[in-house]
Amino acid sequence: MILVFLLAAASSVQAGQFSVDAVKMVKAHNEVREVVGSPKVKWSKMLETKAEGQLKILYRMGCTMRHFGGGENLFWASALQSFQPKKAAGQSVWQRSPQKISENDVVAKWADERIWYSSHDNTCHAPEGKSCGHFTQIVWRKTTEIGCGRAICDDNSQIWLCIYFPVGNIEGETPY
Repeated sequence: MILVFLLAAASSVQAGQFSVDAVKMVKAHNEVREVVGSPKVKWSKMLETKAEGQLKILYRMGCTMRHFGGGENLFWASALQSFQPKKAAGQSVWQRSPQKISENDVVAKWADERIWYSSHDNTCHAPEGKSCGHFTQIVWRKTTEIGCGRAICDDNSQIWLCIYFPVGNIEGETPY
């Protein structure tokens, strides 16, 4: 009887809508940090809770991309669209589903900005509309903790958010 109640309660919530795999996220960050010699980061439950809270606000705002302050990395992914052949009623339907994106995929996309960053003179040479800030925040040597979350939006797009402490990207300082 209790098991039936728990299963019913669990099915009314979208499982994992705001959570990520902490171990995989920390591992992906530390692999990028290791390349530039920055010390490892660890997971912060407090930052995870903060990230999930901010994602819930963004979710209620229609999944808009918006920073709440410094020390954050945001990632957005559209939904996958797939065409479903004619149903019994004779109608063809387009369906939208969330992309299968991993913690490693998100961090790798942010880390791709490394090609535009020059550690020799601490400058970013990104093309218009791009930046180096996601990469430099990942590898910021003074950052010791991260906490992240993910929101699956009503249209099946996704927003990922990581919060870093201490924050990075301090003007006049180098990341590593």
